[in-house]
Amino acid sequence: MGFFSPQSPSDPKEFYWIVAGLLLPSSGSLAILAQVIVSTPGTGAGFEQIGSDLILVQSPTLTGAGEGPLPWKYNTSRITQSNAKLAMNLGITYNKEDGYIYIFCHDGTQGLFGTTIVSRIMEKDLISFNWAALLFWTNENAWSTSPNNMKSIIPGPWSEGTVFWHPTLRVWYFLGLNIFSLDIELAYSPSLTESTWSTQTIYTIPAPFSNSSRYYNYAAKAHPEYEQGPNEIVLTYNTNAKGPLQDLFNDMAIYHPHFVRATLK
Repeated sequence: MGFFSPQSPSDPKEFYWIVAGLLLPSSGSLAILAQVIVSTPGTGAGFEQIGSDLILVQSPTLTGAGEGPLPWKYNTSRITQSNAKLAMNLGITYNKEDGYIYIFCHDGTQGLFGTTIVSRIMEKDLISFNWAALLFWTNENAWSTSPNNMKSIIPGPWSEGTVFWHPTLRVWYFLGLNIFSLDIELAYSPSLTESTWSTQTIYTIPAPFSNSSRYYNYAAKAHPEYEQGPNEIVLTYNTNAKGPLQDLFNDMAIYHPHFVRATLK
């Protein structure tokens, strides 16, 4: 059992993988996106994502030394539009220009490996779990309550991600890493709904985890709270083993996040 668990699971075996979070500007609540996972022994990876939940922590304050999320009071809600193909896994951010909360999603119905699409919702609807108010950016360059005909902005099989505004570069940026590649891609745009974001490789994973016969890498995410310079991007990615689970116990250096400090020129 982790810090958070589904409060109204559709399957008693459901559990969470936490993806990204945002401290909401008006209410001060903490909004956390979570993958809803169920175990599927003997099939594929042994698990699958069946949807996405929002975890809402009403008062995410640390009142004493050493106090963490365990005492937090929270509520959870299934994002009703989410499913195994439409996953709210790729980041959550606030755009002060229009007052909306933006959620980046992976749409597995488009292309060979899926793509990134954009949704948005007002904070008042987010904290009341009013998912009927969730809007999706479409190929008509318009917002719709229907998650159909959604515009692709960053093609790729990203399983997790984050999206932030970079105050020095004055662009929104997203980091992507898929398990078939060693390159962490930086996608950026002055607009959250730009039809095609510019991309470049920001980091290539070195040895020993570049050995694709033994390891895979995933879940690149940005951490602007750790940036020290105006042109920096601090990122993490995770590694895992392709062999049996025992490999992770035999070599404790495998399964943990790696931190990278990148300076853009």
